[in-house]
Amino acid sequence: MFFKICNWLSTIVQKIRICLSPTVKRDRQAFNIHTEDTVVQKIQVSDISLKYTLARKNNTIYLSTACPLFIWKGIGNNSKYFMPRIPSLKNNYSREFRLNNACSCGYKLIFSTNSSFIDINILLKKIIISRNMSLQALAGIDVYEITEEDHKWLGCYAPNNFYDLSIRCHIHNSDKKIHTYLIFLPIFSQTACVKVGLEKSSYIYNISSNINLEAPIAIYGSSITQGCACSRPALSYANQLSLSLKQDVLNFGFSGSARGESEIAANIASQKISAIVMEYDHNVDLGGLEKTHYNFYSILRKNKLNVPIILLSRCSGGFSVSAEEEEKRFKIISSTYHTAIANGDHNIYLLRGDNLFDNKEKCLVDDRHPNDYGIKILSQTLTNTLHTIGDFNGL
Repeated sequence: MFFKICNWLSTIVQKIRICLSPTVKRDRQAFNIHTEDTVVQKIQVSDISLKYTLARKNNTIYLSTACPLFIWKGIGNNSKYFMPRIPSLKNNYSREFRLNNACSCGYKLIFSTNSSFIDINILLKKIIISRNMSLQALAGIDVYEITEEDHKWLGCYAPNNFYDLSIRCHIHNSDKKIHTYLIFLPIFSQTACVKVGLEKSSYIYNISSNINLEAPIAIYGSSITQGCACSRPALSYANQLSLSLKQDVLNFGFSGSARGESEIAANIASQKISAIVMEYDHNVDLGGLEKTHYNFYSILRKNKLNVPIILLSRCSGGFSVSAEEEEKRFKIISSTYHTAIANGDHNIYLLRGDNLFDNKEKCLVDDRHPNDYGIKILSQTLTNTLHTIGDFNGL
C-alpha cells in the first residue's frame, strides 16, 4: 500500500511539472528552423509525461519515440514505425512481398538534445536474410548528426549475430551542446520497438532537422530500391537521395516483387508526395511489364496531376537479361514516356539505367545489384535530375 501511494504521488507531481513546462506541440510547423529572435521550445527529459517514459536506470531515462519531440520520417501515411510500409492491402501477395513490406526500410528517426549521451535500444521482430548482404546492412542502424550545413556519420550499429534481435548504440556528447541526430532504421529487418535513453537532467529541443518535413519523394521499385547489396542502411540509393537533397524519401522498394500492382500504385498515389521515381523493370516478365507499366504510371498521374514522375530502367542492362530483352524492356518503358508526352504530360522524365554504368564490373556485385559505388552513381544521377526539375533542397 505504501508503494502504491508513493507511485500515485509521483504521478501527480509529474503531471504538475508537465503542466508547468513549455508546451509540446505535434504541429509540424513547430519543427521549422528557428531564427535567432524565436524562442526555441524545449522540455527537460525528467519532465516528460510518464506515458512516454519506458524505464529509468541511474542517470538515464528511456523514452518511447511516440513522444511528440521525436520526429519519424519515411513512414508516409502510417502512424507508427512498426507498421508495414503499405498497410491494409486487400489482394493476396506472395510471402516474400509480405515479409519485405513489413521491413522498416526507409524509416528514419530525428531528435535534438543536449544530453551528454544517447543510448538507443532497438528490438527487431525478424531479419530477412539475403545472400549478398552483411548483417550490418540487413539489420543495422546508421546514426548521423545533422546540421544546417551538412551531416556527419557517427557509426553503424548491428546485432551481434543473426540469432540476436537486439541493437544497442551508445554515443557520447561531451560538449553538452544541442545536437540533432538522424537514425536510419534497418532496411531488411522488421522493427518491433525503439527506445532512446537520455540524461535525465538534459533537454529535448523542438527544433528543425534541416530536412524538409513537407511532401517527400516516393520511390517504387525492386530489391535495388529497398537497398539490396549496399554495405549499410544509409548507403541505399533512396537514403543517399534523402541525405543529398535534404528531403524525406518514402521507400517502396520490394525485394523479389514490384510487379506493377494497381493496388500498390493507388496507395502510393494516396501519399502526400512531391516527386515519384519508378525503378520498375526487374521482377516481372516482358508480358507483365507491357501490361502493367503504363497502367501503373496512369494511376499515379491521375491522382498526382502536377508531380514530376521519373521512369528508370534497369541499370544492369544485358547482365541480368540478354541485350535483346533489355532493349525490348526499355522500349516498353520508353513507350510509357512517349505516350504520356503525346497526351500532354510535360512533367515526366526518362532515364536509361543501362547508360549509367560505364564499367559494370566496378558497379555491380552480381548480375543486377549495384554495389556502393554503383549506388552512388545512381543516387547522384537522380539528385541531378531532380535538381533540374525543381527545388528539392528542403524548406
